Order: sequence, then structure tokens, then C-alpha cells
Amino acid sequence: MMNKVFAILFSVLFSCRPFASAQSFGDEFDRRSAASEEERLPELECDSLLFYRAVQQAGDLWAEVAAFRFSNVAYGRRGEDPAEAPVLLEGVAMPWRYLPALRRLQAEARYAAGARPQIGMFAAGAGATAVSLAEHDPTPGGVLALRAATRNYRAGAEAAWTVGLPRGWNLSVAADGRYGPDALVEGVYTRQATAALRVGRRTEGDGCWTAVFVLPVCERGLRSPSVEEAFVLRGSRHYNPSWGWQGGEVRNSRVLREGIPLGAVTYRGRFGGSTTLRATAAVETGIRRRSSLAWYDASTPRPDNYRYLPSYFTGAAFDAVDAAWRAGDERYTQVDWAELYRRNRMQPDGEALYALEDRVERPLRVQALLHAETEVDAQLTVACALRVESDATRCYKQLRDLLGASRLTDIDHFLLDDATYSNRLQNDCRHPGRAVGEGDRFGYDYRIVRREAAVEGVVRYRSDRWTAAFGASIGRSVVRRRGFYEKELFPAGGSFGNSARLRFTPYALRASVGYAFSPRSSIEVSAAAVAATPDSDDLFLQPLYNNRTADDPSVRHRYGAELGFVRTGGAFDLRVTGYLTATRDEMRTSRFFDDLAYEYCDMVVRGIGRLDYGVEAAAKLRLTWTWSLSAAVGAGSHTYATNPSVWLYTDAGNEVRAAGVPSYMSGLRRGGTASVAATAGVHYFGRKGWYFSADASLVGGRRVAPSFHRRTSRVAVQASDSPETFALFTAQQRLDDAFAIDASAGRMWRLGASRLSVTLSVRNLLDDRRTVYSAYESDRVRRLRSGAETFYRPFPATLLYAYGRSATLTVSYKF
Repeated sequence: MMNKVFAILFSVLFSCRPFASAQSFGDEFDRRSAASEEERLPELECDSLLFYRAVQQAGDLWAEVAAFRFSNVAYGRRGEDPAEAPVLLEGVAMPWRYLPALRRLQAEARYAAGARPQIGMFAAGAGATAVSLAEHDPTPGGVLALRAATRNYRAGAEAAWTVGLPRGWNLSVAADGRYGPDALVEGVYTRQATAALRVGRRTEGDGCWTAVFVLPVCERGLRSPSVEEAFVLRGSRHYNPSWGWQGGEVRNSRVLREGIPLGAVTYRGRFGGSTTLRATAAVETGIRRRSSLAWYDASTPRPDNYRYLPSYFTGAAFDAVDAAWRAGDERYTQVDWAELYRRNRMQPDGEALYALEDRVERPLRVQALLHAETEVDAQLTVACALRVESDATRCYKQLRDLLGASRLTDIDHFLLDDATYSNRLQNDCRHPGRAVGEGDRFGYDYRIVRREAAVEGVVRYRSDRWTAAFGASIGRSVVRRRGFYEKELFPAGGSFGNSARLRFTPYALRASVGYAFSPRSSIEVSAAAVAATPDSDDLFLQPLYNNRTADDPSVRHRYGAELGFVRTGGAFDLRVTGYLTATRDEMRTSRFFDDLAYEYCDMVVRGIGRLDYGVEAAAKLRLTWTWSLSAAVGAGSHTYATNPSVWLYTDAGNEVRAAGVPSYMSGLRRGGTASVAATAGVHYFGRKGWYFSADASLVGGRRVAPSFHRRTSRVAVQASDSPETFALFTAQQRLDDAFAIDASAGRMWRLGASRLSVTLSVRNLLDDRRTVYSAYESDRVRRLRSGAETFYRPFPATLLYAYGRSATLTVSYKF
């Protein structure tokens, strides 16, 4: 009986040949940095004007209270994209991954509200994280810490040390390391080390020079999303289809390897008593590799592909496949490395059917900001800035492992059976038929270059009660692609050399007016109009090997207004904000296999409009010197406001398959947004060194990220055979509400001028494993045949579940 089962499994699993790989999606990244105790600062006595200024310049209380409270789900505040909540190092943008290292170097980070006009924040949405190096000199001393964790890694250590040097110099060094496998998700592991250096000097005239260098190096085994059927069959929402057994050890096919150092130099000084000059230059460069399995004229090796799941089969085949999945036979539920090696070695010519490849990015980002601010008098301040940026990222594919094969020919294997283009297979006409070995580049090789320059200006007026500000920014950006391979499908300038230059004029206008009712309460209204350059990847039909740009690209417009009330000071802080944001003329480009035309296509979506409105409230209440409460709630609507037009081009020849067909998106919710997000916390810090914190969070009203393609009339109408099928294509799935409780407790002992602390932090204390972290719809549709008839149905949503209960134990010594 078992022999019959395995025979059926072998025939059904390796006779199928899907036409497109499963779409690779981003993993769940944990942005939570190590918690640190903040010293309480005494309240300052000052004149009434400074009192009013303090309340009128309050930070972003909502971000301060809610930071990382909703990390168990993919959540965008106010429906915004991550790019609209940047991290700014002295005014220049940087990735968030450098922030923990900069904090260990005693850089000051604060949450800044993004509504009012501010230099460097014209493109921000609700707010940004502003990081300062020159505000204060670092405090001499050091810290050592050891960590044990169950999520992402098992053991970690960090150290930081600061010393004052003669002649106004100071030096800070820091190091951090994490190592080990994840305790919940098989195949996930971390090997990471970070080194950081900060050198600064105070000069005459209250000037300050600071230079920082951060080098993070990591290797991370990643988890992949899957469909609900696979999670149910495996009986675990931590199922990860990316790994398999090889030689008795777990091997993950999706591994991120990167080393991208950051260097920055900043200067801040005062001239003439009333003018402050700030200058910052930053360079970010290095290499990032993401590995994945590839197949060439063979069936996909991904175990959870729809053709390998029980729902694809009927009769005896269904029973056999279902039994294998439920039994947890890892030859079928995971990557079967042994089978991939066996099939490669069976090839008579040594040509690889399967290989492990790296998609490589080599970014080079250079930024500079020159910022001058003058206090004309006690009430009027004028600021201006010049910002320049150059971002050049080279992308190519590199062969990591031939999996037992002898070679791989650098051709487009997906065109082998194409009736029209099977005679135009070369990926690089200048080296036709090249045999690729491990470590060689192949497939594609190109660079995307974006250069931008902008001038910014802000005028601020303050009186005892009134404040007003107006700011403007205008720039010029140029985007182009340079190909290093001449693909046979697009010879000469169609793929090799420079593409056409795309030029844009981004701008921003911001204004705000505020009134202080008292030294502790104020109201402010703000308005903004922003035009931003589209993402570089959205400007090309297929940037991997095609210089063809999307037709009629334009800047993305965003208009917004905000009304906020702030009460601060004493034992109670409160901020309530109402907002309205409209986005227009957004464009997106994606690539997928079109099951209706039965060929690969590039899709350009134009005229995307969004409407976001709602209210936010945040509060902090100090009950006693040892107990405090905090809470934040955001409620709103985040929907598509237009029916954008969809254009489909064949990937191989750029012929138009659909010209401006409408996608019925109006009224649908955006993915990664919520109708309600609320959190509340209680915090205790006792006189004997005991401390405790517990936070509860609720995120409700989330939806699966909708597909533009399947809601076009071309799919939803023409491919539907009944009203029920039309509803399947157009309905948007709601996700269950997410509720989580996080808690931490510890004890601190003072040892003279030093202190020792032990902290235990637990996330998802209730161990709720039903929460979906993120979900999206596939652009593909499923073809079903019954006799001579062909039917179409949407694929199920692709899901990534949140982690169950995880814990971190930290022992730290500060001296």
C-alpha cells in the first residue's frame, strides 16, 4: 500500500511544471530596539515666552507611546508607507537598521511630528524619527550586556564605552552580536555582528564636529509566507516552506547576507550670535545578497506550490498527497535537497535543472545637507537648506550553488518552449552561450541611478500665544537605468547602456498656525501639498533586462490637513489629532505570469488615488513617582479613492495586452492598515530597583492587500462564469482582529556609581498564534479545465502569521 502511495506522489509532484515562481515577499522584521531606562529631567523655570514655545513645539506623543506596540502585525500609521516615516540622522535619511548602534553611541533620538514645516521633513507624513549627534557630548562610561532569546536568535552580547579625551575630543565605541536559531520557526536563524565608532570634538565658538561609522554584518535565515491550506495541513502557523534537510542538518533556501556600512560627518556651530550652521554628509555602501532556489526547464521545488497541495488533485492522488502532508513527511512538505541533487546528477550533459542563486544589490548612497538658521529677533526665525543626494544601486544575479550539477548555460530558460521567442534566448549577447560556474554573475546585471537636489526654506513666527510657520521645498531629480548585459530580446540600446533619463520636479508646501491657551495647552492647524518622485522600480517595465520606461510617468501628489490639540506639563500629557490626507497620481509596476494570456507580463497601474482620514489620541499619566500609565488610540478610514487604469505588456516583446482597463479598487481597504489601533500600558519603577511594564494592544479592521489585476474588467468580468465567481474576484477578505499583551519585569542594583540590572521581556504573553502578520492577494488566477471548458478562480491569499510567545532575558552592567 505504501509503495502505491509513494508512486502516486512521485508522479503527481514531479510531472507538474508551473509556469511562474511563487512571488517572493518581505519577511517580518523586528524593529524593536533594546529597552533602556531614561533618567527623569527636572522641570526648568523660565519666562512665559519660553513656556509657550515649549508647548507649541511639542513632539509626537502618539509615536512615543505607540512605538513598537503594534509590531505583531504589519501596520502603517494613518495608512502611510514606511518611506513616509523616515529616520533622519542630522537631517539626512538613513535606514532604521543603524538606529540601535547609534543609540549605543549615545545619539539622541526623538519622535518629531511631521505636519508643521521643518527642514529635512518636507516629504514626511505623520512624523519621523530625528537622530542628533551634536546636541550633547556623550557621557563617559560604558555598558556590558548579555542576552538570551527565543525569537530570531538564542544568544547575544553587546558592549559600549565612551571616554573623554584632551582638547575637547571624545570617543565612543560599541559592538553587538547575535547568534543562534529561532526557537519557534524552523530554518530561521541569525548570525549578526555590528561595530560602531563615534569621534567628536568641541571647538571654539560652541562648534561641534562629530563623525560616526557603523558596520553591520549579518546572515539571516528567513521565513516565507504560505497559504492557509499548508498551515492547516502541517498543524502549525509557524510552518516555513523555505527549508529542508541536507546531510542531517537544516538548510534554508532563503538566506539574507549583507554588510552595508554607514559613515557620516556632521558639524554644528553658531556664527554672529544668532545664526546656526549645520552641515551633514553621509555615505552608505556595501553588498546585500538574498538567496533563493531557481529551476530551469523543470518543475518548481517549492513544496507549497498550489500544484503540490491536496486541493489540486482528486481521487486517489488527493488521498495520497493529503496523507503525506498530514503525516509531516518532510520530503514533500519541505525542500527536498536530496531529490534536487539527484535530478541534477542525472542530467547527461551536466546542465543544472536546479540551482541556488543570489540576487545581489550593491548600493551606493551619498547625501549632503547644508542648513542655516537665523533668529532675526525673539519672534522671527528664518531657515534655509540645500540638500543633494545620489543613489546608485547595482543589481545582478550570482550563482551560489550548482547543487551537484556541472554547469549552467546563461540563457533565458523560460523561453525554451516559446513559439515566437525560442530563438532569442541569450541573456548576454556579448558572451553568448556562456557556461556559468559558482560565484559567477548571470541572468541580468544593471544599475539604477537616482540623483536629486533640492532647496528648502522655513519661516517661523512666535509670539506669547501665537505661532505660525510656512515652508517650501523644490528640487530636481533624474532617474535612469544602465544595463551591463545586452539581452537578445532587447538588443543594443534596448537593454545595454543607458536608458532614457526621466526627470521630475518634486516640491512641497507646508504651513501651520498655532495658538496657546496657556503654558500647558495649545491648538495647531497644519496643511501640506507634496509632490514626490516615484520609486525607481516603478519607472521601468522590467528593470532586470529592459531599458523600456513606463509611459507618461509623473510625480505622486499628496494633500493633507491636520488639526491638533496638545496639553503638556505636570503629571499629565495629552495629544489629540484629526487628519485628512488625499493621494493622487500614484503609479506601480509589477511583473507576473498572466494566466489569461498564458505568458509573462509587466503591469503598470496609473492614477492610483487614496483617501485617509481619522483621529489619533495619546496620553501619559504619572500617578505617583513609581506608577505611570500610557495609552494611544487611532481610528480612521484608509481606502482607495479611484479606479486606476491598468496596462499590461508582454515581458518578452512589450506588446500591449491590455490598454488602460479600469481596476475597480475604489472603496477597498489598503493592506497594512487598520480601522482601529489602540494600546494601553502600565509602568512601575520602585524605590528598591524593581521595575515592571505591561502593554496591551488591539488592531482591528484589517484587510488582505488587494490585487489591482484581478479586479480589472478583463479578469473580474470576462473570466467570471457566474455572479458567485465575480464576487470571489472582487470581494476583499477581512483579517481577524489582533490582540496582544507584552510584559517585562526586572531588578536594578546600584553598585556605587555603577548599576547592575536583570530584565525579562515576554512578547505575545497569551501565546495567540491565530494573528495574521500580513496577507496579500496574488495577481495570478487559477485555470481549471472540465472537458473542453476552461474556468478561472482566484488563488487564496498568501499569509504570514505572527510569532507566538517569545522571551528575552537581558543582564546588563553599566559603569
